[in-house]
Amino acid sequence: MKGQKQKSRECWNDKKCEAWRKLCLVFFVIYGKRYEDMLYLEQQIKDGGMFMKRKLGIARCGLACCLCSENTTCGGCDSGECPDKDWCENRQCSVSKRIDHCYKCNEKCRKGLLGKIKPYAFTEFARRYGEDYLLDCLERNEKNGIVYHRDGINGDYDDFDDLETLIEYIKTGYR
Repeated sequence: MKGQKQKSRECWNDKKCEAWRKLCLVFFVIYGKRYEDMLYLEQQIKDGGMFMKRKLGIARCGLACCLCSENTTCGGCDSGECPDKDWCENRQCSVSKRIDHCYKCNEKCRKGLLGKIKPYAFTEFARRYGEDYLLDCLERNEKNGIVYHRDGINGDYDDFDDLETLIEYIKTGYR
């Protein structure tokens, strides 16, 4: 951690890191975010911006492929490159029903990954408001410091027990 703090101080004093200084002010003054959140955003700035790859969109099951940092070579459910395509219950079900997303299905089931709060909430959000609005909200939330994958595959959207509370968090970015 000491090395990370030193690197952050160097960036703070570097004239090239004006965006980093602005983010620090926003985080400390307005949002009161943690130091780890700032380090995440600092890395995103150094890597050329935020992480979202909007063209990947939302997976059939509702996971946000556009924000996934776990597999950098995956092109999404329909690319033929998805490492989980052979065993994914949601992919198999939606292909058999000739739909491209679970949110387009008439059934509100909890099969496969829909048994978890995050993909189920994203699916339900897209069903109610559309995939484009979901992507808009996820992109805005990411720019405001909400992290999709913080520890492994868990992030800020995973710490919910109630569907409606998570949907509201997606819409507003506030708990």
